[in-house]
Amino acid sequence: MATNTLERLLDDDLVHEQLTIAAGGIRDAVLRARRLPAQDAVQDKKIYDNLRRAVAAGTLAARRLAGRDKPAPKHRARRVALALAAGAAAAAAANRYT
Repeated sequence: MATNTLERLLDDDLVHEQLTIAAGGIRDAVLRARRLPAQDAVQDKKIYDNLRRAVAAGTLAARRLAGRDKPAPKHRARRVALALAAGAAAAAAANRYT
């Protein structure tokens, strides 16, 4: 198992690319945060975007290293059905009280 992971780490170009993106996102966030006062850095959207990009790339690289390229399905159909049911209930309640 460890040798497979090590081989993927050394040979897989996608893993290298994602790790480079992750490191770049962290670097950009740190450099931007250093220039801003602490209160502004905590609320800065560009810092959060850089960190989100870095975490997403790191997650993809980790999945690839673990041998699980695709994430588990999210069951979007359930969410859509639940949202439609909630919308219908809200519309029925609105019509009832008007």
